[in-house]
Amino acid sequence: ILDSSPLIKGNKITGNTSSTGGGNCLYVSGSTSLPSIVNNVITKNSADGIYCESSSKPKIINNTISDNTNDGISISSASPDSIFNNIISLNSAYGIHESGSTSDPGKAWYNLFYANGLGLYRDEGTTDYFTVSSLNSSVAECQNNISGDPMFVDKTNNDYHIRLGSPAIDAGDPNSPLDPDATRADIGAYFYDTPPAAPQNLTA
Repeated sequence: ILDSSPLIKGNKITGNTSSTGGGNCLYVSGSTSLPSIVNNVITKNSADGIYCESSSKPKIINNTISDNTNDGISISSASPDSIFNNIISLNSAYGIHESGSTSDPGKAWYNLFYANGLGLYRDEGTTDYFTVSSLNSSVAECQNNISGDPMFVDKTNNDYHIRLGSPAIDAGDPNSPLDPDATRADIGAYFYDTPPAAPQNLTA
């Protein structure tokens, strides 16, 4: 995505390999790049899940970024507008990696981090964070992030839906649009369809 601003929504991006050492799965570059990256499953790629550079400003919202062999989201001299409601899990390096002091997102809120190999967040290329409590209290752009096993249905067979009991359910930004089941936004690419309450047996 070079100096352009498409909507990239509802895709499965999986199993790709890069011919270069610094390769990436989704690559965003250029000061006029303001894409919206929404509801994608970005998994099992031999590279970063999303790589942002050169003053790009993507919106990264409600994606599942998991099991990639480098960072989940890598930021190099870029300023993502917002990183909201994403599951960022099981990536071999960092969940989110800022390469330096010019690599801050505007907001990184309501994301679920889990079991990223080198840590959940590397701030400005110098400071690693391993717990969401320290991240939320110490990094200005990071608020209301959570951690825990997202409880995927069957990631071995590439099913990254979440199961009942997942901490991602009803844990997204409360200002986000409601999920189709009329509940608070879930975190990740897929929402959990909450079944309706059982009817009550009323007697006179």
